[in-house]
Amino acid sequence: MIELQSVSYGYQQKHVYHPILQDLSYQFDTGSCYAISGPSGSGKTTLLSLLSGFDRPRSGKILIDGADLATLDLNFYRAKTIGVIFQNYNLLSHLNAAENVQLALRLASVPSSLEAALALLAEVGIGRETATRSVTALSGGEQQRVAIARALAGGPKIILADEPTGNLDQENQQTIINIFLSLAHEQGKCVIIASHASELVQSADYVLEL
Repeated sequence: MIELQSVSYGYQQKHVYHPILQDLSYQFDTGSCYAISGPSGSGKTTLLSLLSGFDRPRSGKILIDGADLATLDLNFYRAKTIGVIFQNYNLLSHLNAAENVQLALRLASVPSSLEAALALLAEVGIGRETATRSVTALSGGEQQRVAIARALAGGPKIILADEPTGNLDQENQQTIINIFLSLAHEQGKCVIIASHASELVQSADYVLEL
């Protein structure tokens, strides 16, 4: 599914090169949940950014089903192949939960009816009443579930999440972890999560330590 071939990345500052990832090779497969772990500054978020196509490796390749990510149509890739979830949810506050998902469906060029949005929200445990409330009236756990539903809009094979439980209490953390495990094990998605949360790291099928 995803293969990292000797991937390196860093940044230049005042004529000094600061490496972040060096010669990283790894393979991510469908049907599994992966945790990317490591101390702050080790490159967890950077790796997700590379997998999303927002940055490119300084050297090496990222292969998606055997195709070099650098050669793919990134708009199509982000709309259809990957779904990205952020720690701070990144929901549009002027829309309710269902409308946030409907917008994502439209951007993915798939049917964006209210019922289609409600079906995705139901997958993550959000019912109709909650779905029609403003996202600003939802709890952190509910907002993160809406964000996951939105990420599923294009039917992606790959789910990328950056510290998705960082703002949640323990109960909501476990709910979100269970959703990710279900997406991997029951829907066959490749789930990759950057996190320092021990509960999430321990629940993953595989851990990539940076």
